[in-house]
Amino acid sequence: MVSYLREEEKESYRGKLQRAYIEPEYETAKRKLLEIRDELRKINRTAANSLDEGLEEALTIHRLCLVEILGRSFTTTNLIENLNSQLSKYIRKVNRWMISEMKSRWVAVAFLEIE
Repeated sequence: MVSYLREEEKESYRGKLQRAYIEPEYETAKRKLLEIRDELRKINRTAANSLDEGLEEALTIHRLCLVEILGRSFTTTNLIENLNSQLSKYIRKVNRWMISEMKSRWVAVAFLEIE
């Protein structure tokens, strides 16, 4: 959603989204996200539509009352980016995959090493 915004707007909206996502209560988080969406509709309809599109999915941990336990892990992509970076270190030297099972084995071994 933030990627659709101008550079000078991105930081402001990142902060607003982060504050909405750390709200422990589903209704409060949803209300804040809907306010952000309404604000975005005035300046960038594509960004507003993007937020609207994944709104309920984004609030899944709120509905499950797991924000305090899982909120930090799921509100950042650092975990995924770190894993992808580590994975590329292990498999980047393989130039030719003979069969798809070979790729799966390499990825599995790399994950074990990363662990």
